Amino acid sequence: MGYIIEVNHKDIKDTASIVRQYVVFQNKKMKTLSIQVDMITKHWQGEDFNSFLQKWKGIDAKGSITRNLVENLSDYANYLDFVANMYIDIQSKAVNRADRLPKR
Repeated sequence: MGYIIEVNHKDIKDTASIVRQYVVFQNKKMKTLSIQVDMITKHWQGEDFNSFLQKWKGIDAKGSITRNLVENLSDYANYLDFVANMYIDIQSKAVNRADRLPKR
């Protein structure tokens, strides 16, 4: 006896969409924070600010944990779309094969 695997590709695609929405949200927040950091440079100077600015640049730099998170989430969303499309294709092929079975 075979096993039945049920996959709802819509749920997978919905999850990919939610992940993409989070990526957009994260990018907007980082841009807003960058603008705010730029604004405080006019009013805050000195050793403390330089230390803060170095840490901020590290958070927002290419290769940082923050940037890697956004890139990995984008890759994950793309992978979820790939998987959903693969299941759609597999389900379609299974239905087509079943349709070709001899009728009793």
